[in-house]
Amino acid sequence: MFKKILSSLILFIAMISCISYAANTSADQWQWCYSDTNTTWYFKPGSVIYDKKSNTAKVWDKYVTPNGIDQESRIKIDFSNKTSQLIGYINSAGNEVVSPKTNPNNAIGPGTPSEALANAVADQLKIPHIYKGGADRWQWFHSTDTESYYIATDATSYNTKTNLYSVWIKTIRTTNNSNYPLQYVFNFTNHTWGFASFNHMKPVEPDSWQEIIYNGAYDLCKKLYGLPDKESQIDNFGFLSTQQTE
Repeated sequence: MFKKILSSLILFIAMISCISYAANTSADQWQWCYSDTNTTWYFKPGSVIYDKKSNTAKVWDKYVTPNGIDQESRIKIDFSNKTSQLIGYINSAGNEVVSPKTNPNNAIGPGTPSEALANAVADQLKIPHIYKGGADRWQWFHSTDTESYYIATDATSYNTKTNLYSVWIKTIRTTNNSNYPLQYVFNFTNHTWGFASFNHMKPVEPDSWQEIIYNGAYDLCKKLYGLPDKESQIDNFGFLSTQQTE
């Protein structure tokens, strides 16, 4: 009887040890989060540190290229502001290097490796994704013989202080698969545009790609935010359209 109890106890301890080892091994291993034609990204679940008060998380990620190049980086994800920041990396000698605190906070774009990383970490933490996502995320709004333009319907914002509307637009070309989306800002009152990463607004050039994305952004923002009557689209000839919001 004693031998049976002892055997059962040993078996129980062994099972617990195996479960604990498996959990730790899984947490310490790299897990896939994104791939494209050139690179594959991984993250390490066991490295995730979450600050609930600031709604930020720190995590180690790694990208690997087909020719064997890989880079490990420590990333800080801000789920509220939808940004990521490089805060550390492993150098060629295998040592961890802490990045300057002045490193920029980069906007996380829809359909990018940064979003995939943020979503993987959010799933582990059981918190919402930074964007809604979904099959109907990318809305087509213009095509030429060589390229088509799409706008993310779930990643717009409006800054009441600057009167700027922010949108993400990607271009799919016949010469390659697609490019990552770019974040643009628009002022529909004075008909200017700019890249969100630069503090410089420019007038929209008539009959240009700028006019194409301006009008595409206007149509979506009109639908989402109900633009005031003074804000109007630009027609195909570079003149202000008479189309107004209802």
